[in-house]
Parts: sequence; structure tokens; C-alpha cells
Amino acid sequence: MAKRKVEIPKGAWLDNKGQRWMKVMFDVMSGFGGGGEKFIRQINLDFPCDFDFGLKRYVVNMGDYGNLRNVVLQNYPSLARYGAFRLVMTTHQVK
Repeated sequence: MAKRKVEIPKGAWLDNKGQRWMKVMFDVMSGFGGGGEKFIRQINLDFPCDFDFGLKRYVVNMGDYGNLRNVVLQNYPSLARYGAFRLVMTTHQVK
């Protein structure tokens, strides 16, 4: 059987049950003044990822998108004061 080279996402890791996980970074944006948006901060959350044979790469399994806001507020309770905020997935890390 021929070996296939599968690229594991940078920074991904396996837990003790064999599930691969990776950090996903989000920019948190909030409405500001005259209708523009303001960058508040950058957060990262851990999500399981699975190999998609059709795409031939690992993809993040974010589960229920409707619950994502609750997950964010549970991990970052200080964001609750902004009320309506928007999450933008990013690959650029703010330092």
C-alpha cells in the first residue's frame, strides 16, 4: 500500500483518547460610534479537528455555531460587557 503524505496542522495535538485538537484564533470586533467596527481583542479557542477524505486535509469541527457565543463568554466573561460583538476567524496573531 502506498503511503500518503498528510500534513498535520501546525500547533495541533492529540489528547489521551486519540482526538486531534487545534487552537483557532478569532478577532473580537464591536460596533463603534458612527457604524464602524472596533477591534477589541484576540482570543483563541480549542476545537477538535477531523480528517476530511474528500478535501484530503484536517478540518476543524466547531459543532453547534449557535452555541459559540456561549462558549466564548464562558471562557472570556469580560466580553459580556460589549453586548453585541462579532467573531472573525483569523490566521494572523496579534502580539
